[in-house]
Amino acid sequence: MLALLATAVVVGLLGLGVGGIGGFLLGRGGVGGPSDPNLAEACATLDRISGQLPIDEDSLALDDPLVWELLAAGSHFTAAGSEPDGDEQLREIGTEVQQGISALDVELLEDATSKMQAECAGR
Repeated sequence: MLALLATAVVVGLLGLGVGGIGGFLLGRGGVGGPSDPNLAEACATLDRISGQLPIDEDSLALDDPLVWELLAAGSHFTAAGSEPDGDEQLREIGTEVQQGISALDVELLEDATSKMQAECAGR
């Protein structure tokens, strides 16, 4: 009886350890995703709107949700790149998205969106 109880405790502790490590890795993006929560959110947004791309003049209407989704993704890129250990290139891509939306520049916005997608695919 004592051996069964000891085995149950050991198995329980191992389960907690594996679950804790797995949760930490998944939460930090160590397995299967970006480690920065901002970048993870930007990539999830891009994945969600991928069917609405490429961008055209009609996409840049303020009543089109695509504009706001792209702005959100760009803002997350800017935030990820602005962190103390952030990648300057991420911040620049996010800034390009914001500039493209502000200027209603389809070409700039499409280029910046392609860069965001490439960054997400590479992580």
